[in-house]
Amino acid sequence: MSPIRRLNFTLVLAAFSFACGGSDGPSEPQATAPVIATPPQNAAVATPNTATFTVSATGTAPLSYQWKRNGTDIQGATGTSYTTPATTVGDHGTQYSVTVSNSAGSATASATLTVTAGRARLFTTSWGDGILRITEDVLAATSPATPKTVTGPATTMSGGAGNLDDLVVDRTRNLVYQADLGTIRVWANASTVSGNVAPSRTITIPGATGYHSVFLDEAADRLYLIVTLPAGSRLIAYNQASTRSGNLAPDATVNLGRAYSWTSFDRVNNRLYATLPATDTVFVYDGVSTLTGSVNPTRTIKFTGLGLRDIFIDVPRNRLYLASRDASPGGYNIFAFTNASALTGVIADPDAASAARWQEGSAMGVMVDAEDRVYWWGDSALMVEIYFNASALTGAVTKAPDKAVSGVASRAYGWDVWTY
Repeated sequence: MSPIRRLNFTLVLAAFSFACGGSDGPSEPQATAPVIATPPQNAAVATPNTATFTVSATGTAPLSYQWKRNGTDIQGATGTSYTTPATTVGDHGTQYSVTVSNSAGSATASATLTVTAGRARLFTTSWGDGILRITEDVLAATSPATPKTVTGPATTMSGGAGNLDDLVVDRTRNLVYQADLGTIRVWANASTVSGNVAPSRTITIPGATGYHSVFLDEAADRLYLIVTLPAGSRLIAYNQASTRSGNLAPDATVNLGRAYSWTSFDRVNNRLYATLPATDTVFVYDGVSTLTGSVNPTRTIKFTGLGLRDIFIDVPRNRLYLASRDASPGGYNIFAFTNASALTGVIADPDAASAARWQEGSAMGVMVDAEDRVYWWGDSALMVEIYFNASALTGAVTKAPDKAVSGVASRAYGWDVWTY
């Protein structure tokens, strides 16, 4: 056979062998696209519990997983299950989906999260009587509520009517602190205490008389008290507060210089907000735990014509809430402002500057709980009104409250709420 014919024969044979797959051995099996065998199931939880979604799928390995919240990838959620963070009522109706993928394709399945409000234990103490009242679950209470009362022999305010009383709850250690005229009363078992029960211990502050505001850095176990006298306010602090008792000199004393009435503490950013109703001004102090001597505020926020009373900083949502005695030009008494950490200067038109506002008559107090519910008290009424998903409310809020409970407290000057 000639060389040319031999070459042609070889090429034809090679082509035939390639077409038949003879030279490369058996072909690999084709990959199978994922099929979801068990999709994630709808979940229902009460705040602040978490929810877990799980998926199982078949298909050629390797399979990859990506979980999404309302269509947006959740960073790091790439396993066969996903557990949400602690839930709030704002998570109600959230869609969680998972996409399972491999080289041959993908499959997606989803589930819906239903979130109901957990329980909220409301603590109040009133102007003049010093009685600690606990409404066990204010979200489920019917009107009129019948709060537990703690009427131990040491609860009557030493100054009588006309003096302010304040309280704060330590959820970690199950304590409630009540402050009045140089004395801090501490009750253990805050979640269950009621009846004629004397405080577990007391802290007496040398030389401290006058109106008080009390707040707590719970993580640091550091208790703060603002003692307000005509000449100005002093900020005092006790470390290891959960173990202290007796006649104790404070671990720190700071002269703030102004006679403040209501305060709110941003424990995450170590920042104090204090109101001076006489000038409708909020004074902000940064670095509270490091303050010494006499200090000036970091910034001021001045409002016009509000008759400013209470203040509350909603740290997770960076919103500042105000309660006022007098109505604004538009007739509003409760205000919510966004971007609280940057508010400064003069706010001449609170109606226009606020993100949300309520007409509630003469407002005494305002507070927001961990589940984004805003609570409001009137001046002399026994009523508390509660709005859910407060940060979603905008403009002039005309809807009725989601919950209104009478009989909770009369002229409550101190309050806290424990959600669970």
